[in-house]
Amino acid sequence: MPVAPAGRGPAAPAVGGGAAAAPGAPHDPTRVLYEGSPSSLAYFGAYAISALLVLGGLALTVLLYAKLHADYAFAPVGGVLVVIGGVAYYFVTTFRRKSTRIRITTQTLDIERGLFSRTITTLQLWRVRDIDFSQSIFERLCGISQIHILSHDAENPQLLLRGLPGSKQLFLDLRDAIALSRQGRNVIGMVD
Repeated sequence: MPVAPAGRGPAAPAVGGGAAAAPGAPHDPTRVLYEGSPSSLAYFGAYAISALLVLGGLALTVLLYAKLHADYAFAPVGGVLVVIGGVAYYFVTTFRRKSTRIRITTQTLDIERGLFSRTITTLQLWRVRDIDFSQSIFERLCGISQIHILSHDAENPQLLLRGLPGSKQLFLDLRDAIALSRQGRNVIGMVD
């Protein structure tokens, strides 16, 4: 933490290694618009499949044990394997979701992925061509949304950000940040 000159109170933290600025100030070049992991509701289908696998595996285990327990000692193993598969699918989905961090600032979009090894993908906002906001009826009920980004980036020409807060305000803030970033770089829109 920076040290304040004597008699002046605590010093403001430096933003981006430059001069100190109040968070959220209009001229703050690195204001964070969003930071977090995708909502678990965006993975509802995967969680529902894992729950069905566990319940189906339990039913299969009970059924096989009730019908074949006297004849085959290992008959319920098939059901137990289905249960283990459902639990494993649940944990893989959760780890995949939790190991994805999205950080949107007024200058960049960073997506950090990985549990053991990390990959960080950065997209400069001035390279963005177009963005779209979408919400299915399920997403509207759950309060989440998707933002689809088209860019001039060679590695990531299309990005889909799932499980973001359902407020349209994030989309509008991102759209404005893209326009300001393009304007600051003197990027002229071109038709492909």
